[in-house]
Amino acid sequence: MANIFISTNNAQPANCFDGEEEQLAVLNFLNAINFPEIPLIEVVENVYLILDSLITIPSTVQVNYNEDYLLYHNRTERDLINLFAANQRKEGHQTQRAQDFYKPVFTILLNEDLQNKYSQILEILGFTESQILEKDILEVKLNLLHHCLTPEGAKTPEAIENYSLIKDLIKKVKWGEKTVVEHLAEQTNCFDDDNYIKPLTKLRDALLS
Repeated sequence: MANIFISTNNAQPANCFDGEEEQLAVLNFLNAINFPEIPLIEVVENVYLILDSLITIPSTVQVNYNEDYLLYHNRTERDLINLFAANQRKEGHQTQRAQDFYKPVFTILLNEDLQNKYSQILEILGFTESQILEKDILEVKLNLLHHCLTPEGAKTPEAIENYSLIKDLIKKVKWGEKTVVEHLAEQTNCFDDDNYIKPLTKLRDALLS
């Protein structure tokens, strides 16, 4: 199982909450686990708090560059951030906005009644298998549409990385007896409204609807 690292310090997490009771709960939580005196600590199985001023990971814990996840903010040391692959890290902000990641993550950590905290944090950060697959599929769709802006590009859709993810979908998008992509690949004028723009629009609507 991949680890989740949350880069923070002893002051800013409390800023995520408006009420004094909630702020005190955050501070008590950090004090109870002796953070940041212990700059890297496992707070839930495979979930670590790591001090944002660190530039290396203590030798007691190994980081897998391509598998482990990092939530960081604008004060996190760049050397620490670079220990994680770009697609394995998420920048957040320690504010009271749920969409800035830190507030919902700390809400989960503070809730003693919650089970499967690891999975819930992973979902908040957008790193579940289904979320990653959804992003990959969208990227393939956008790349295909870009390829199909010209007949030459439409001739080689299989050259697109992960094209197999949408191959079956493409077969269902027809223009006459052929798929839209096959039709576009046979054209010579990508500015032809009836024979190129309209089928391309159909393809776009089918992919992005």
